[in-house]
Amino acid sequence: MSQKTIEELVRKKSVFKTAIESALNHVIITDVKGKVVFANDSVERITGFSRQEVVGNTPSLWGRQMPKEFYDKLWHTIKEKKKPFAGEVTNKRKNGQKYIARAIISPILDEENELIGFIGTEEDITKEKEIDLMKTEFISLASHQLRTPLTVIKWNLEMLEGSYDRLENFEKRAFTSAQEASEKMLELVKLFLNISRLESGRLMVTPKPTNIERMVDQVTKEVAPLAKEKEVEIVINTDGDAMEKINLDPTLVKEVLKNVIDNAIKYTKEKTVVAISTKQDEKYVTISVADSGIGIPKEEQGEVLKKFYRATNAQKSHKEGTGLGLYLAQLIMNASGGKIAFDSEKDKGATFYMSFPKAGSQKKEGEVQLS
Repeated sequence: MSQKTIEELVRKKSVFKTAIESALNHVIITDVKGKVVFANDSVERITGFSRQEVVGNTPSLWGRQMPKEFYDKLWHTIKEKKKPFAGEVTNKRKNGQKYIARAIISPILDEENELIGFIGTEEDITKEKEIDLMKTEFISLASHQLRTPLTVIKWNLEMLEGSYDRLENFEKRAFTSAQEASEKMLELVKLFLNISRLESGRLMVTPKPTNIERMVDQVTKEVAPLAKEKEVEIVINTDGDAMEKINLDPTLVKEVLKNVIDNAIKYTKEKTVVAISTKQDEKYVTISVADSGIGIPKEEQGEVLKKFYRATNAQKSHKEGTGLGLYLAQLIMNASGGKIAFDSEKDKGATFYMSFPKAGSQKKEGEVQLS
C-alpha cells in the first residue's frame, strides 16, 4: 500500500478517529518512513507542538533523547519483526523541558501482512516518576538515619555477650531476642538502601574478572547453615566446560545469587534438594536454581518480580517477608546487563534463571557501592 492509502484509511475510519481524538494519551499514526499522517489533540498538550507542526514531520521533533541502541531495538521490533514495542522513553517538549512517557508503538499491516505504517501512543508519566523518586529518596534518607543507631545497638549487644553466662534464663531469652531483632532490622535497612541506590541510578558498577562458578560455591557455603536447619541438600551441577572469567561486579553477582538461593531454601520443603546448575552459550552464562517448594501460582507470575509483591501462598506459608528480595535481584541483573526469568507451578517448586552476559557489564560511575 502507498502513503496515500494509509492517509485515506485514517480519513475514512471516522468512528476510530473520533475515539482517538478524545483520548487523554498522545496518539499518532505515521507512514512506513515515520512521517506523521495523524495526531490527536493530546499530542499538543503533552509535547507543546501544534497538530500542524507535528503532521508531516517525524516523532524526532520531540524525541531523539534516548541512546542509539534504544531506537535500534525499537525499529527492529516494529519494522523487521512487525511486533509491538513497549517501553519508557525520555522526550523533549517544545519549550525544551524533558518528560518521561510510557510508549507503545505498533505496526499497521494490510490484508497481505504488508507494513503500511505505525501507530504510537504515549502516556506522560513524569509526575508518577517524580513521586517514585521522592519515595526512593525518603526511604534512602530514613534508612541512613536508622542505620547508625541500629549499629550502635548491635555493638552494645556484642559487648554484653561476655556476660551472657551470668544471666538468668529469662534474661538470656530477652538478650537473644534483642540480638535477632537488631540483625533483622540491619538487614532490612541494608535492603532498602541498596534498592534506593539502584532505583536512583546512584549505584557504582565496577566490573572485574569474575569466576561465577567460584562465586556460586562461596554463596552456597554462606547459606549452608540455613540449609542444614531445614535438612536441605544443595547440589551443584556444571555443564563440564571450563568457564572463563567474565567482567562483572562481583558484589552485585554475589548479592543476586544469595537472594535467589536463599529464597529457594526458604520456600522449599524440608529434607529436599535445591539444585544449582551452570551452563553457557555464545552470549550468556546462566545459573539456574531449582527447588521443590510451594511454587508460584500461574495467575501471579507476572507480579512476582515487582516491588513489595509476595505471592498469596508465600504469605500463608511464611508470614515474614518484604517482597523485595526478587525485586532487588531483578534490579541488579538489569544493572549488570543480564536478565532473570523463572519457571514455576504451584506446589511443584520453581526454577530461577540468572543469565550474565559474556561480554561483561558496563562500568558505571556512581556515588556509592552496594552495602
